[in-house]
Amino acid sequence: MEQIPPHVLLGAYTEGVFPMAEEGEIYWFSPLMRGVIPIDDRFHIPHGLKRSLKKEPYDVRINTSFREVMIGCGERDETWIDQIITDSYCQLHDLGYAYSFECWDDEGLQGGLYGVSIGKAFFGESMFSRKPDASKIALAYLVEWMRLNNFLLLDTQWMTDHLRQFGGIEIPREEYLNLLAEALAEEGETDSIRGMTRFRPCIDLHDGQVKQIVGGTLLDSGAGPKENFVSDRPPSWFADLYQKANLTGGHVIQLGAGNDTAAREALATWPGGMQLGGGINIRNAVEWLEAGASQIIVTSWLFDGDGGFLEDRLRELANEVGRENIVVDLSCRRSESGWTVAMNRWQTLTSIDVTHATLETLAEWCSEYLIHAADVEGLCGGVDAELVDLLGGWAGIPMTYAGGVATMDDLHLLSDRSGGNVDVTVGSALDLFGGSGVKYEDLLTWNSRTV
Repeated sequence: MEQIPPHVLLGAYTEGVFPMAEEGEIYWFSPLMRGVIPIDDRFHIPHGLKRSLKKEPYDVRINTSFREVMIGCGERDETWIDQIITDSYCQLHDLGYAYSFECWDDEGLQGGLYGVSIGKAFFGESMFSRKPDASKIALAYLVEWMRLNNFLLLDTQWMTDHLRQFGGIEIPREEYLNLLAEALAEEGETDSIRGMTRFRPCIDLHDGQVKQIVGGTLLDSGAGPKENFVSDRPPSWFADLYQKANLTGGHVIQLGAGNDTAAREALATWPGGMQLGGGINIRNAVEWLEAGASQIIVTSWLFDGDGGFLEDRLRELANEVGRENIVVDLSCRRSESGWTVAMNRWQTLTSIDVTHATLETLAEWCSEYLIHAADVEGLCGGVDAELVDLLGGWAGIPMTYAGGVATMDDLHLLSDRSGGNVDVTVGSALDLFGGSGVKYEDLLTWNSRTV
């Protein structure tokens, strides 16, 4: 087992069951006596922690380094957090169901906790500290966040002396299941923000250089594409910048031939930090993953020369590299049927329309979608709001939208219209790429929204 499917995890939590790993095996638990922390006036902050909170030793953030929090929680002599558990909960995080509360200072991440949020229930999983009181402060902020959002249940699974100091208690399983049913019966604030839109960075390569181009002008022959920006910096500079800000989930795209060396340079700068797309097929997919791609992005290879979809190829690729390593590029153009996937650098319409049925079907063989709105790509004229509505209305696996972002208002629009279920990348409007509509620092602030 490479990871626990999200629907299995979520289904287990709604039944009061949770997993733990031991020596590569996954075991499931539903204790007879369940640990919970009341978040009403019974929640207790010890005097020492009150003094620490007043000093504000940490910058408390939410969901900026989920995997790193999980790694921190697993840094102990005996742990139930193995690679399967880590990858499984990171996918829940990508889907908007798993949250991290983090304590940062000038030296980095110093502690935090993570858990699962469904309805008005929060299922605490684990916490850690590298400096004094870091995990305790994260817990205090979690409880405050839950109060603000009208949560009903904070589940700690087991009860310990450490948790008792905060007012933690044990209750019989039957009583717990009744509380759980009540908490799940209503939508909580987390349901409206569960997929909180994140900025994901990009490195677009054309003729070996980092560029921003107008999508519809990338032709196989004739005049070259319209270039909005050509960087004098190498791709490694951008990859290093993104790594320092921990901007995971971004992508490197090869627009045509002549980009192999530049792409490898970017991936080598941040191994495992960025996806790689452009010319991907079953013959080179493993090679690109070994070169440092976090995932491979595939599109044109899934179609024949006339744009007919070759489903067997996607299935074969998933069997070769694993579904979790595949991002399907459904970049599209408007058509009579709505939006139709375009291949060959967005010049050829295929037989596949972007619909909820298409998204549902292909999700069996991939773990994410990348969707460029090719008609507005590079124009800085605003996002395709109707396409965003369509994508946000499905929200089965993580999706990243690209195309037309002009200002920060477009990020707010995209977040609102998609219900927070679609991430976004910013190209020609970004100051890093010579634009004036969006500042890189503002995007970092957007991703680092604090509790």
